[in-house]
Amino acid sequence: KGFEYSRKALSYRTEIPERTVFMIYASLAKAYLDQDNFSMVSVYLDSCRQLTTSRELDGPLTMAEIKYALHKRRGDKSAALEALEEMVAAKKTIQDQERDKLINDLETKYQSELKEARIAELNQQNRIDALQIRSLIALAGVAGLLDRDRGDIGAHAEAAVAYLCGSASNRGPHPAQQR
Repeated sequence: KGFEYSRKALSYRTEIPERTVFMIYASLAKAYLDQDNFSMVSVYLDSCRQLTTSRELDGPLTMAEIKYALHKRRGDKSAALEALEEMVAAKKTIQDQERDKLINDLETKYQSELKEARIAELNQQNRIDALQIRSLIALAGVAGLLDRDRGDIGAHAEAAVAYLCGSASNRGPHPAQQR
């Protein structure tokens, strides 16, 4: 039944994804291998190899595993060893690709965390700046109220601005304390 269903699925080859066609060819190669029909195994391995999918992730590994089993059953030790080396190389390639993907994912996560930390830092600085502006406005208002009678509002407002904008070491006494 498996052969019948696989052949039927392949009759719709143009309508199904290439990856599915690859898996059907590989399955047929394995099924023929179980029946010791080595010529059909070779036919379906060649069909697998002709697909673009055969070069994606597990494609080379799948084909090497089938080739290894084929040559082992035939008793061809050197070809089996060669297929085994292909399996090892394919597994290493898959592991390298998975490691590279993991490294890229970690790098992306790290960069995102850095950006989030920078955004939090900038938001904190914005809050501090907003508080300083409010304090400046309040101080200028207080200085204006205190000096309203004397008419020198501008001088105390300038002193308040200088006090808030200056560094701690450059600050003199608070403008309200200058009286």
